[in-house]
Order: sequence, then C-alpha cells, then structure tokens
Amino acid sequence: MRNIPQGSHRSGAPNKRWLLRQISLFTPLTDSHLDLLAQRCRIVEYEKDSFIYRQGDPADAFYGLASGRVRVFVQHSAEKQ
Repeated sequence: MRNIPQGSHRSGAPNKRWLLRQISLFTPLTDSHLDLLAQRCRIVEYEKDSFIYRQGDPADAFYGLASGRVRVFVQHSAEKQ
C-alpha cells in the first residue's frame, strides 16, 4: 500500500490532487484541472462493513478508493431478461 502524502491544509487531510492523480481516468488532466476537481471532492472514511452505495440508489457521486478494500455485491432479479 502506498503512503498518501498529507496536504498543506491545517487538518492534515490527504492531498486530494495526489489522490486524483492515482486514478487512471484523471491522469491526462493538468494540475490546474485537478485542482478544480479537488475543490469539488471530499474525503470520506467508512467503517468496516459499511455500505457505500446500494444497488438502485441514484448515481450521484464518483468514489475512488484511497486505501483499504471493498466488496461489490450485485443483486440479480428473479426473472431473467
């Protein structure tokens, strides 16, 4: 696991631009664009065995994993289409 550099913010929160740069979708972006995106991001911690997203919920966020593991479960309907 990588060490996550701390930002210059007083809270000691991880550097959002660095975290975004680790996601391949965002690697082509310039630092200026990443900074704009980072302003819209927030870092959230979840307890073990918490649900981050449930199937059927509105897709209104993008989640990137900074550390840890997640498990994905897909619920299949009784009827096949």
